[in-house]
Amino acid sequence: MLLTQCIAITTLLSALLLTSGQALTDVTYDYAIVGGGTAGLALATRLSEDPSLSIIVLEAGGNPNITDLRLSQNNLGSSVDWQFVTVPQVDAGGRTQDQAQGKVLGGGSAINAGMYTRQALDTTFNPTFHGFSGPIAISTQALNISRFFPQIVVPTLRSLGFNLNFDSNGGNHKGPSWNYLTTFPDTSTRSYAVSGYYRPIANRSNLRVLTESQVSRIIWSVKKTDTGLLNATSVEYLALDSSDGSLKKMLLNASNVILSAGALNTPKLLELSGLGDADILGRVGIDVKIDLPGVGAKPMQSQVLRRLRN
Repeated sequence: MLLTQCIAITTLLSALLLTSGQALTDVTYDYAIVGGGTAGLALATRLSEDPSLSIIVLEAGGNPNITDLRLSQNNLGSSVDWQFVTVPQVDAGGRTQDQAQGKVLGGGSAINAGMYTRQALDTTFNPTFHGFSGPIAISTQALNISRFFPQIVVPTLRSLGFNLNFDSNGGNHKGPSWNYLTTFPDTSTRSYAVSGYYRPIANRSNLRVLTESQVSRIIWSVKKTDTGLLNATSVEYLALDSSDGSLKKMLLNASNVILSAGALNTPKLLELSGLGDADILGRVGIDVKIDLPGVGAKPMQSQVLRRLRN
C-alpha cells in the first residue's frame, strides 16, 4: 500500500506548545530521543540507567489521562491520534484508510485496544512463554463478558473445526480464546510505556521528558565526515516563548539524536531534514543533504479495522 508523499513531506507541522516554554541551547545532551512512544520511552529508561549520560525525550503530544482501556475506541481520530489518511487505494475500490498513530506520551501503547498477541510458533502451551516480572502487566479477558462470543462466535468456530484455545500466546493462534490485554489485573487500567517504563524512573536526575514539543527537523554538522556521512548536532522544535507568548523555533543540542517517531513521522522528519529523494525534496524547497530515494517510500503502518460492511 502506497501512502501519499504529502504525509512524508508537504504536510505542515502543527504548532504545539512546549511545557517549559524555553530554549535549551545552553545544554548539550548525550542523547536526544525524538518521540516519546513505546520504543522512545523504553530507550530512555535503558539509557538513563547510566548516571553519566544525560537523556532528553521530546514528544509532540501531551500526557492526558486516557488509561481506561474500555474507552480506547475514543482515541482513534481524536487529538491523541495523528489522524493520517492514505490517498484513495485502487485495490480498496478507491477508498481511503485511516492510519492511526499515537500523538501522546506513550505513543501507540497509549491509544491502542491493549490486545497482546505473540507470534504463532505452532507449538503446544509452554509456561516459559509467560513472564511475571516485566514492566508491562498482562491479564486475561474471559469469554463470558458478552453472550455474543460464547453463544455465537465459539460455536461457529467449533463448527469450522477450531477447538477452544486456552492460550493464544502459547504458540498457536488458532481457535476461540481468551484475550490477553495490557491491563493491570482485576482492573480496566491500561499498562503501557508510561506506567511501565517512564513513571517508575521519572525522578532520575539525568532524564528529562518534554511533552507538547514537536520536532521539525534535525540540524546537521556543516561538513560531512571523511566517509560522506552527516553528524547530527541538534534538533529544531516548536515552542512557546514564555517571555512574549509567541511561537518560536527552538534548538536543542545533542551529541546523539535518536529518531523514534513512528513508521510515518520518522521518515517524514528525515525528509524535512534533507535526507530523501532529491527530486521530491527539491520540488518543495527542502535543501538536499543526501539523496536517498528510499526514505519516505512505501512506509508500512499497522492497520486498524473498526468495522466490516457489505
